[in-house]
Amino acid sequence: MKLLKRSLVALLASGLVAMTGTTSASAATGDCASGYACVWEHPQFGGRYFGTAKSKAALTSLINVASSAAANGASCRYTRFYDDRTLNNEPSGSYFTLYSKQLMGSNYRDPDLRNGAGLDGAGRNFDDTIEGVWFTGC
Repeated sequence: MKLLKRSLVALLASGLVAMTGTTSASAATGDCASGYACVWEHPQFGGRYFGTAKSKAALTSLINVASSAAANGASCRYTRFYDDRTLNNEPSGSYFTLYSKQLMGSNYRDPDLRNGAGLDGAGRNFDDTIEGVWFTGC
């Protein structure tokens, strides 16, 4: 009976790991690791998550499906989130800016891109449009 209980507990634990995927506890609260720009599939930092530490990068997943974003540049004060990219995968087009959490301490995340994103998004809805990021103010 003890062996059956242990097997059942192990099976349940492995199922929980498979269900949570790569999303960490801090990712679920809208926090980005130091040096990262992050996006989430759903508002309020829900669903699938993608983070990058590249200074200028195209999203490799969650392209045009992100609904919330956060930034935490390690040596750069600002992160721009762009709605387009060039043929060379350089960020381009319209963008909004979030500050670095650790360097600026405010305006570093946006839980709902539908209601006007970031600081210079001019109230524009950036929901499901992000294709690239660029760290600035370095």
